[in-house]
Parts: sequence; structure tokens; C-alpha cells
Amino acid sequence: MSDFGRLRNICKKTTFCAAAIIALTLFFIQAPGAGDASENKGYMPTFGKGPIDVRVYANYFCGPCREMEPVVKPILHELIENGKIRLTFIDVPMHQAMPYIRHYLYAMNANGSIANAFTVRGLLFDIALQQGDEENIRKTFEAENIAYEPYDLTETFAQFNEWLRSDRIRSTPSMVISADDTTEMYRGMGNILEALEKIKGGEK
Repeated sequence: MSDFGRLRNICKKTTFCAAAIIALTLFFIQAPGAGDASENKGYMPTFGKGPIDVRVYANYFCGPCREMEPVVKPILHELIENGKIRLTFIDVPMHQAMPYIRHYLYAMNANGSIANAFTVRGLLFDIALQQGDEENIRKTFEAENIAYEPYDLTETFAQFNEWLRSDRIRSTPSMVISADDTTEMYRGMGNILEALEKIKGGEK
């Protein structure tokens, strides 16, 4: 059985993928102060130019999100390289997650490649596992030579808020796929992997 098949079976045998899909009490993102202003106001990191919009919702303190990311990484890379999708990561705001979200966006502002996105997200998941704070994030970025450039996040957060509302996100990991005037929601690692495999196979 393939790795994908094993993971899918594990997730199907459990409630919402190992019962670790977190029910979220969402609060909408408040933009930082004007001190973060820069010419890049409104920058939204997206990857690929394909006809299918894929929005992946995660949280750095969500165990299943951390487990899922390295599994979906090669599939997302392939779909981007083959021109099938346009990918956006949307990190769901929870109490301690805001410094993580800001630093992900700042890092993308400095280097917006998909390779850098996965590197940065992997580091942030590791820091969250240790319950690290903003100072830990900065020290890790410095140690790993991760560049980051602060900018005014007002418009970026406004777009995040609009997607959070319209996609009705209440748990992570979740993924929304929009194509041909239709939008579909997938929750849990098993369902997300299956949906991505269908896109790869040309079924979407």
C-alpha cells in the first residue's frame, strides 16, 4: 500500500483525522500598527498560476496540521510546477499564533518562493511545538538565515478575514478548492490528500 493509502486509512479510522482537528473559536485578525508600513502594503503570498485556486487553512499549534504539511509538500510542489493550481496558505488566528503568522508573511515578503514557504513553515511548526514566543522565532530565523521584511499587513489581513468568513472555517487542517465557479471544502488530512490526488490525476 502507498504512503498516501496508509495515511488515508488512518484518517478514515479516526474521527476527523485522529480526533485532532481543532474546533476553533475564531477571532478576526487585527492589523498591526502603522509602524509596519512599507511599499508592499497588500502583498499576498501565493504560489503558482494555475486555473484552480487552493486555499490551505492551518494553525501552527495544530498537531494534524504539523503532520500533514510534509506529506502534502511534494504533491503541492508538483501541482504548482505543472501549472495546475494557485496556492495560498492561510494561517488561522488563535491566541498565541499571531507572531507566527506575521513572521511567515514577513519572510515571504523577503523571499516569496514556494521552497522558502515550506522551509519557514516547517521552522514555525517546530517552534510552536516548543511553545516558543516571538523572540524564539526571531532567534531561529537568524540562526537559519531566514530573511524577513516587515510590511503593513492591513490589506493582507483584510483578505484573510474575508476568506475565513466566506469559507466558513471552523477547524484545521482544512482546504478549499475553487474552480469553474464551484467551491468545495475538505477537512482533515485524509480528505485533503484525496482531493489533491484527484487534481493531480486530472479529475478536478
